[in-house]
Amino acid sequence: MPRFFCVVVVLIFAAVAILVKAGYIMSVERKEWMEEKELERANNHIIEPKRGSILACDGRVLATSMPEYLVTIDFCTYEKDSLQRVKDQYRRDTVYQNHADEICEGMHRLFPDINKKKYRAYLDSCQKEHRRACPLYPPHVTSLTLPRGQKANKQLTYLELCEVKKLPLFNLRSSLCAAEVKLRSTPYGALAYRTVGSFKDSARFGLERAYDSVLAGTPGRYHNEKVRNTRIKRIDQPVEDGLDVMTTLDIDLQDLCKQALTDELLRLDADSGSLILMEVATGDVKAIVSLQDKNNDGNFIEHTPYAVSSMMMPGSVFKTCSFMVAMDDGRVKYTDQVDIHGGAVSFGPNNIISDDHYRAGISGYRDVKTIIEESLNTGTALMIWNNYRNDPQTFINGVHRVGMTADLEVPIEGYHKPYVASPADKHRYWSNALDLPRLAIGYSSLFSPINIVTFYAGIANNGRMMYPRFVKGFMKNGQMVEEKQPRVLREQMAKPEVIANLQEALVAAANKGTAHRAASALVPFAGKTGTAQIFRNGHRIPGYYSIMFVGYFPAKNPKYAMVVNMQKKSPAYGNMCAFTFRNVAELVMAKEIGKTTQPEAEAGAQFAPTVQAGNLNTTERTLRALRISHRSAQAGNGNAPVWGYNQAQGATPIMQRSGTATGMPDVIGYGLRDAVFRLESLGLRVRVKGQGTVVLQSIPAGKTIRPGESVVLTLENRRERKKAKPKAPTPTKVDSTATTTPRQ
Repeated sequence: MPRFFCVVVVLIFAAVAILVKAGYIMSVERKEWMEEKELERANNHIIEPKRGSILACDGRVLATSMPEYLVTIDFCTYEKDSLQRVKDQYRRDTVYQNHADEICEGMHRLFPDINKKKYRAYLDSCQKEHRRACPLYPPHVTSLTLPRGQKANKQLTYLELCEVKKLPLFNLRSSLCAAEVKLRSTPYGALAYRTVGSFKDSARFGLERAYDSVLAGTPGRYHNEKVRNTRIKRIDQPVEDGLDVMTTLDIDLQDLCKQALTDELLRLDADSGSLILMEVATGDVKAIVSLQDKNNDGNFIEHTPYAVSSMMMPGSVFKTCSFMVAMDDGRVKYTDQVDIHGGAVSFGPNNIISDDHYRAGISGYRDVKTIIEESLNTGTALMIWNNYRNDPQTFINGVHRVGMTADLEVPIEGYHKPYVASPADKHRYWSNALDLPRLAIGYSSLFSPINIVTFYAGIANNGRMMYPRFVKGFMKNGQMVEEKQPRVLREQMAKPEVIANLQEALVAAANKGTAHRAASALVPFAGKTGTAQIFRNGHRIPGYYSIMFVGYFPAKNPKYAMVVNMQKKSPAYGNMCAFTFRNVAELVMAKEIGKTTQPEAEAGAQFAPTVQAGNLNTTERTLRALRISHRSAQAGNGNAPVWGYNQAQGATPIMQRSGTATGMPDVIGYGLRDAVFRLESLGLRVRVKGQGTVVLQSIPAGKTIRPGESVVLTLENRRERKKAKPKAPTPTKVDSTATTTPRQ
């Protein structure tokens, strides 16, 4: 009993001591411990949200975040306990010594460009010195030619990282350290590059920057709390991932427009060009292209968003606006005529407005329709001068009223509001005899192509002018959370009879007037040509012009409006752009109705679809998905690639399996992905020239090959063509340009 009594006394004293200490902490030290807790909570950490994607109108991805990983190897343990550290280091060294060759072989299998001998020597040196944070994939162990100055560790995709972690040593805890690097991937490359934009560390331009706050999301926050010697993550603010931005762009139409504009720029030897395709009823921008030959090497790239940022004098395309204002004010009637005085009219000293040499010496009276159809400078200038010379501000107010100078609120950086000279402008001298006639024919003003096409889209829409729409709405998890409805800019630009008269005149200009050589028998369209001199720093550049064709199609019940603009040296006429307009219009409407515009197809002829050689398993899955009838001679099992080609007969593709001869395979006709995959699986090092389909291989088919041997594949590149370009057709009717230098 005395012993039990002593034990009880000790326990009672211990319990009392615990209670006293607890009470002391809860009362005296309470403030200190609460401050410590708040300090721990204040040291919170940020949870980065996932950036949203930019989507095409059908949901296809234009830009998305694709993380990659910068991976390093630790040959030295991080264990704090001395005994555990010795054990872990011994285990790492043993695993490496027993499996070094297997590691090198596995890395070579995953990355065929890695030289196994160089990689083994590199790992041996790192392991011997027990280094930490050694690059997994240093550049000096690869056989590829790397860009000059590249010394960084190669970044791996998530799937590559998973495969690497299956190798010996790398599957041990804390042997690999993978730091996530967030990258922005554009699956369609440079297509709509300036419109979609760029993101690298921060949003730089385009829609990426305009909708950065929507795409970025809201970061979350957490802090670590210590519970029983273990730190637990406590979420203070949940992370909200960015929303996806669905655009109005159509990838197929964008690709079609870019290729058509590129071909015409090459044919005409132009310096730059832009094209905008817009839906008439909604203002949706379906395609927008801005191309420049920056290096003068024949390769056109999207470097500057000229389609929205290029401020230029519109030339003759402005005449439609001039007559809209005059007829809407009631000062000019559609049937009114004016004497053009032989094609040259003087409005004062050193201010002669004339028509081009094709109409030199013409005389007589012309009505409004004929003036627009033949793009007569003299007729337009005289009608505006006769009716507004005593009140030019009324004419300029009318230009603003019909929506020609409206701020379109374009979200792409570089857009500027149009400029029109005015007597009310205190920063510029106004000369009534000089500026008013020239303003009527498209000088003394600055517009971007998107303003011009929006104005003509309003005419096509019977006077209802819409804001250009680049974004349909914002999505989350595939569901639309906020939709951006089309917005009306002008409910009625002018009187209905004025709009109807202008529609008739634009149809005549496209079919019988200045653009008649480009008239289409498949897709009737309406529009207006324009040619203007180019000025820089207030001085005219001799022999350098901005040419344009803007209009809509089909002429009846129009669906699309489009502007094609180019900058080139003389000869330069607006009807040159009309051929590009016609080609794009025919292709777009062919896509709309689901059939080609070729005469053979219209006659019912059938053609086999173009099917590249390559992996027959993938080809067959594609043909089945597209419901294209085909026959197969391959007998592949599972997902293993089966190589072959298409031996087409009539409209039915026949998939023929290639022979199994040893040596170098024949990859002529393969796409790049299949060709590289097949050759690298044989241990070859592949180098590529051009783009498209393989047309030449440096090692002939059937020749004996050795692992590590290099092979050069030449691909067909449509943009590599002869420097001598076909001469542009000589226009019989062109736009008028002033014979004297306009003053800015």
